[in-house]
Amino acid sequence: MCRQEATIITSHADAKVNLDEMPMLPGTFTTLQNLKAHGFVVGLVTGDQRERTIQQLEPWHISEFMDIIVTSD
Repeated sequence: MCRQEATIITSHADAKVNLDEMPMLPGTFTTLQNLKAHGFVVGLVTGDQRERTIQQLEPWHISEFMDIIVTSD
């Protein structure tokens, strides 16, 4: 599959999913708070693009807990 086709498929999938309505798993926010409070380095690794990843994290306000975010681009 070429990059252009993958982008089209991804954009169609995004249009069908409302990330604002997706709940965070119970305990996620508290776990991240506790990890940071105890000095752990917290990161996120994804095969997704950086811009999209940041947009997906925004509604949950958890990117501030991330010391590093590694994306495909």
